[in-house]
Amino acid sequence: MGGTVLPSAPQTPPLLLVDGHNLLWGATFGFPAEIRSRDRTRLLTGLFGFFALLRVAIREDLSEPSEVIVVFDGQYGGSDRQEIDPSYKAH
Repeated sequence: MGGTVLPSAPQTPPLLLVDGHNLLWGATFGFPAEIRSRDRTRLLTGLFGFFALLRVAIREDLSEPSEVIVVFDGQYGGSDRQEIDPSYKAH
């Protein structure tokens, strides 16, 4: 009995999902020294640290071309979760 060979489904690339607020918080307050603009007027520690840590995570956690999604909650992003679970971020 002759069967048909179906083409294999394309492989789904690995996905790195990043909690943007958490990474930004850690980068802003976790770096050992301030990073400032060349004219010393703008504090860039959080921004520089965010991308430096994201780059490290991509390099260390992903071995092949992949998808990276960074998610930030909006101003009212937690309100739905608080309705479901009133203890969400209660502390």
